[in-house]
This record gives sequence, structure tokens and C-alpha cells, in this order.
Amino acid sequence: MNFTLHTDNSFTLTCISTGGPATTVTWTRDSTTVTQGTQTVLNDGVTAQYTHTLTDRTAGLYTCVVANNVSNVSAKLPVQGPSPPSNVRVSQNGLNSLLVTWTPSEGPNATGYTVYYYQINGGFSGSVTAAATDTSVVITGLIAGAAFSISVSADSSTLSSSRSRGPDTLIVPATISLTSSPPSPMMSGATVSLTCSISLPIDVTDATGIRWNGPGVTPTPVNSITSGKKISSVLTFSGISTSQGGFYRCNFTLGGSISVNITVSVLDQVIFLPAVRPDVTIISLSWIPASGVPVTTYNISYSNTDKKCFDDNKAMSIENQTLNATLEELEEHTEYLVKVAVWYEGRVVGSNSIVVTTKPVAPSSSPSSVSVAGVTSSAITVMWRSVPCIHQNGDITGYLVQYGVMRSENKETMETSETEITLLSLTPETDYEISVAAVNTEGIGVSTNTSATTSAERATSISNLAVAAPTSGAVIGVLLLILLVTVLLIVFVRYRSGSGDIHTSTNEAYGNVG
Repeated sequence: MNFTLHTDNSFTLTCISTGGPATTVTWTRDSTTVTQGTQTVLNDGVTAQYTHTLTDRTAGLYTCVVANNVSNVSAKLPVQGPSPPSNVRVSQNGLNSLLVTWTPSEGPNATGYTVYYYQINGGFSGSVTAAATDTSVVITGLIAGAAFSISVSADSSTLSSSRSRGPDTLIVPATISLTSSPPSPMMSGATVSLTCSISLPIDVTDATGIRWNGPGVTPTPVNSITSGKKISSVLTFSGISTSQGGFYRCNFTLGGSISVNITVSVLDQVIFLPAVRPDVTIISLSWIPASGVPVTTYNISYSNTDKKCFDDNKAMSIENQTLNATLEELEEHTEYLVKVAVWYEGRVVGSNSIVVTTKPVAPSSSPSSVSVAGVTSSAITVMWRSVPCIHQNGDITGYLVQYGVMRSENKETMETSETEITLLSLTPETDYEISVAAVNTEGIGVSTNTSATTSAERATSISNLAVAAPTSGAVIGVLLLILLVTVLLIVFVRYRSGSGDIHTSTNEAYGNVG
């Protein structure tokens, strides 16, 4: 067997055998079957010439095996070239790239290296060249999730060495995710965070490869490394606007690239309540959803705003085709907070609320615990408790107090905003009947009655009263006073005698005048 190197860097191996014709001719290089190249046969019946032309110029120990049904013969020919490199190692150094390292070829005749890669169970293959001084190369553009077979040969100006094979290596794919909190859609004005999380197959020392793209005003992202193989970037909107809604992309580049997208929907107004009709114990309402709002169901919740009276919180759900609801079994004249919320995929995407007051059914019920707190001969003090909240049937504006002598039709009326009053200028030792009623916006309510009796009037006493016998001077003074009054009593009598004359006469009386 002989070897011929051609000017186009291909070479030909020629094998000549004698004897019977061969049925098979097999060529191997370093015990590996050579399938690359072309093969010809020249047979004159005595000798056979088998020629194999190869184009990869690879050195090695070549063997030609000629066989028929009787026997087989072989011939070997070493084709010398650079010695192959050693210690070929392969590791992933990016999203779609492999780092290949080796120990250089021994001897001075290597002018460079060729790194071959072949996708196992796939058709993706190729090669990368390196200089004679290089001991590593990065293969890019590979397929994440695929395994590759890697080998390295040393090259000279004529031949290449046999290939040194490294370990088969799987390119572990990176994962990337993009989430929104709160989830889209969200209300305008909300604080929204977009978080891009990346899990890498290799350790990294920074997260500078993350890039964002999106509409509107993009805030500065905050990048961080949560572990050697996990990085993240957070984009925060403090009060997001409708102009900032749209398509966002998070992209990471490292020996390849990976990206993920998310659509952010920002809503101005989720729901509008156009009609609310309250009755005594019923509230009817209807609404119009904002356009473009996804809806699974509507949830209506309502509660009494005055928790000091009673705590009532109820809810109901209706299908998204229905745009009205009736709230029943409510308390009369009670203020309710009614809220309509839009549910989509198990969460609330927005809501609107309104305060509604049911109508009163009647004037207030009567005050309770009306009692007499104090009695004198001319005054009675009455006290009572306010009407319970749920029985006021409206806003209490005051209290009306009526009182009068027992079984008398004459009644006095007084008004007060307090829960106590004192009735004055009463008659001693007299029975009085008293009634108290609450007044609200609907009128005077039911009264509560009571009665009381004023006490007796106490006698007035004079102390230190001294009595002495009259003197003669005092008696004479009294008599002179009586005489003077008697003399001065003159009665003038005027009378008419005839049709026009008026007469006056004087009657002097010296005694009592009748």
C-alpha cells in the first residue's frame, strides 16, 4: 500500500492485491472505518488495485482489508503528520456556547488547530480553527438543550493529526420568566413591579447582560444576583399610567441570548354605576363595565356603614352577562356601602363603590326607660334613654315632652335635644301625667308615658317676733289719724234735674262710706 499527497491537499491511498477477486474492501484509520472520500478499483484478473482518495488530510495508521469468500488480506501504512493535542476539555460558558481547551501538540510542525463539533442525534455540525499558539476556543451559536461531540486536531501545511476527542457535552438551557405584580390588568395609579428572573447553567458575577424594552417612560431597573446561577431585574412603576401599558421584553445576553415578553394592561376605570334606586329594604343597582375589561364574574358586597348599630357584611356573585342586581332584606333608613368588583381568573381586577341610604319606613319608635329623676312642690325632672339605632327610622332631631294635670285635657308641650328635662311652675300636691316621644325626619314617633306627683308646699315661719303692750301716746296717735281720714272724705254728687242742668252737691260723711 502506498500514499500520495496531491496539490489540492487531498491524498490517495493505493492498495494492490493478487489472487481471486475481492468481494469487500474496507479502509480504516486508527481502527476507525473511513467512510469519507471516493474509492476506485482496477482489476486485470490477476491483480486488483484499490484506490481511496481522502480530502481531510488526516494523518494516522491506515489499513486496507481485502476479503472474499475464501480469505482476507490486509496492508497497513502509517501517514505521518503533527501529533494530536491532548487533554481536550469541554464546558458550557454561555447560553448557547461551549468552551473547548486542550494541551498543545508535541513537536514544532503544528501550524494550527481545528475544533470539530457534531450534534449527537442531530444534523448540526461544523468546525472552528485556532492559531498554533491557542489552547482554547469558544464555539457559539449552538443549540441549547442539545448534546455535542467535540474533537480537536493539530494541523500542518500538509496533513492534520488524528483528532483528540473530548467528552460529549450537553448545553443546559437557561430559563427566563417575567411576572407582574399585581397581575395584568391593573388600575391606573397602582404601584406595579415587573420582575425578570433568569436561571443560568453557569455561575456569573454580574447581571449587566439584562436589557429592557417597553413603551412609555421606562424607569431604571434594579438588577441583582440572588445566587451564582440566578439573576433578576425588577422594573417598578410608582403610579403606573395608561401610556405605560403595553408590550415589555426582558432580554439577557451571555454567549447567546434569551428573552421573554409580557403584556401589561392598565385600566382607567373598571366599572361605572349609572343607576341606584333605594327603597325601604331594597336597593336596585345597575352598571356599565369599562370597555376592554376582562370579566369572569361580578361580585357585589354591601355593608352597613354605621358599625355601632350593627355589623352587616354580605356579598353576592353574578355572571358576567348580568349588569344589574337587587339587594334585599336590608334595614330601613340605613346607610350602606355598596361595592361592585370585577373578577377575572380568580382575582379582582378592579371595583367601584357608592354609598346608598335606604328609605325610612315610619317615624321613630319610642324612647325607653322614661323615669322621674326628681320632684319638688313646683318642678319634676324626667329622664329617658335614646331610641335604639335600628328603631330610629331616620335621624333623630329631638324629643317632644307633653305634660299636664292628671285626666285634664290641657297639656303643655316642650322640646329638647337632650335626654333629660325639668318641668317648672307646677302646682304643689298635684298629680301630673307626662309623655316623651322622639322626633325624626318623618315626624313624631310613638310616645312613652309616666306620671309623678308634686310635693306639698312648706309653710313660711318668722322668728324673733316680739309683742309689747301699746302705750297711751300710740293710742292717741292712731285716733288722730282716723279722725283726719274721716274729715277728708267728701262725696261729690253730680246729678241732672231737667233736660240740660247738671247739679253738684256735697255730702260730708263723718263715718264709714257705704
